Amino acid sequence: KYIDDIASRRKTLVSTGDRSAKIRTYNYPQGRITDHRINYTIYNLAAFMDDDIQDCIDHLIVAENAERLKDADLCATAPLGSDEEPSSPPYPQQF
Repeated sequence: KYIDDIASRRKTLVSTGDRSAKIRTYNYPQGRITDHRINYTIYNLAAFMDDDIQDCIDHLIVAENAERLKDADLCATAPLGSDEEPSSPPYPQQF
């Protein structure tokens, strides 16, 4: 059971290596880079290859923060499951 759990988690972290699972494309003839995870294209390949990558990093950070906010919002608004008990109020109820 433990080994199966580790194997299933690992499969979600490891890419298949398939061409369709690409992260970034470097197009030298057109001088362009496209990051497919966030659908962002840079039209200055030479500067990017010379370590001028801050613009791309900034866009990746914004995309990651947006994803985290979306996930946090989904967790905060998710209904309680059938196996979860609602928590009691922090103060005693008075009738």
